[in-house]
Amino acid sequence: MRAHPAFLLLILAPSCTSTVPIEGEDENVLFSDVRMRWPLSGRRDNADPDVPRRSFQTTLEVGGMYGRGTSEQTLRAGEVVELESIPFSGPTTLDTDYGLALGEINVRFGWDFDNGSHLACLAGLGFSSLELEISDGSQVDNDSFFEIGPVFGFAGGHDFGMAGIRASGKLQFGIPDEGSGVAVYVFDAGGVLRFGRQISLGAGWRWVDYKAEQSSGSDIDLRLSGPVVTLTFSS
Repeated sequence: MRAHPAFLLLILAPSCTSTVPIEGEDENVLFSDVRMRWPLSGRRDNADPDVPRRSFQTTLEVGGMYGRGTSEQTLRAGEVVELESIPFSGPTTLDTDYGLALGEINVRFGWDFDNGSHLACLAGLGFSSLELEISDGSQVDNDSFFEIGPVFGFAGGHDFGMAGIRASGKLQFGIPDEGSGVAVYVFDAGGVLRFGRQISLGAGWRWVDYKAEQSSGSDIDLRLSGPVVTLTFSS
């Protein structure tokens, strides 16, 4: 006796599915960023007047940012996305909504040159907090992810009086827990306007790449970009 082909398809269907990452990209995210800095130490190098001088200083910085994005993900037949408890099977289109907060405390090692240029590198401890919701129109699932880990970065720029240009990059990790891990890449480019020595307002463009490997369920791969406004207070 031969099995009916439709019956065979029902048996084989579960084995033909594959779990795919939750993916999203939003290029219209508005980021807000607030930072506070306190000088720890500093010195002035090169006393020879014929040699360009530079000032080295270490600074304690505490800051945080937030951005929210939305995107769509198309699942083909046999593809499955699983977030918290509900599996979403293709073919279907998922609406994804996510809010990402990053915070850190770091020490910056910086050099300010007489020609207005400056460079800095930083190292510290950061956190990432992701709120994620997916829906296929008939069911909704959501989850949150909080990770703490080291952060490393660089910054550079040039000042023209009270205004200047800036560029910076950061790499932030979440300490792996039970096979799960997070890596966040952030890059900024833009300008800044200083109001005295203690307050500055920056504006530019930010790119964020958030990647999470999960021990169960789908991995997460989100890309956010858009304008950023940064308010910095310095003591």
